[in-house]
Amino acid sequence: MKRRFTTALVMLLAFALLIGTTAITASAENTYEPIGGSTTLVKNLVVDDDANIPNITFSYTIRRGTPQDATATTIEILESPLGGGSIGTAAFSNADTASTINGLPTDADKSNPTAGRKYVQKSVSIDFPVGTFTKPGVYRFVINETNNHLPGVDYDSNPTRYLDVFVVVNDDNTLSVNNYVLRDGATDIGTNGEYTSNPDEKSSGYINTLTQHNFAFSKTIS
Repeated sequence: MKRRFTTALVMLLAFALLIGTTAITASAENTYEPIGGSTTLVKNLVVDDDANIPNITFSYTIRRGTPQDATATTIEILESPLGGGSIGTAAFSNADTASTINGLPTDADKSNPTAGRKYVQKSVSIDFPVGTFTKPGVYRFVINETNNHLPGVDYDSNPTRYLDVFVVVNDDNTLSVNNYVLRDGATDIGTNGEYTSNPDEKSSGYINTLTQHNFAFSKTIS
């Protein structure tokens, strides 16, 4: 499907890796049928290699990010009129022990994993209802992991993630979500379509570590 873009989105062409034709500037008076969308983020729980995965649940909040006007060097960041949508939980259980992966999620060489550790992954659902996106552009949302101070849990050092949603216009004047980008910080996007710092860096989600202790029990009868 061919796509056309507003002036602000022309510069996003390189970043979004779209296949299209010559960009066509849309009229400022154009109105669009609002849309929604959905995506996921990854949650990793790390434990000792001889431990079982416990019954434990992690929760999150999501809200609209702060809108930003365009400047001479950056593009506009939009704010959704509906808020932040909804986000699910990451619920782990003992049954997940069978599907653990040796090593750490950050291991560069998966064939040579970090000794003494293993982890299991969950996908956390994010849903935006119809009406979240009303025009083309980049919408920013802020995700936070709730710290419930669960015993033995070492929470991710950065509880906040930023989700940027790239919305484009199709040639039939309908909107669609072209890309979701999760990052550790709220970085400006330049007029060249790239983030102004670490343009290729994306967040891989959250990593929490659970420390478990072994106890020895004995009973002496005299």
